[in-house]
Amino acid sequence: MSAADRCLELANRVRHALELLGYPDLNHISCEASSTDEITLRGSTNSLYLRQAAHAVAQHVPGVQKVRNRIVVLDSAQPAV
Repeated sequence: MSAADRCLELANRVRHALELLGYPDLNHISCEASSTDEITLRGSTNSLYLRQAAHAVAQHVPGVQKVRNRIVVLDSAQPAV
């Protein structure tokens, strides 16, 4: 298996693990894997909990050595009128 295929497979396993959590917000998170088995999560959510949950799940996928969490938590507060 080539290095590129291995990266793609690892990213797909992380993506699948995030989908299994069942939170629609996490369906928009992208997963990129490096040749050093490092996963980078990118995207946004309205919940700090979901950001942390995505990190924890990715960290426990077999083969992942490190997780870089670039998920942004959006401010869901509405401005006062």
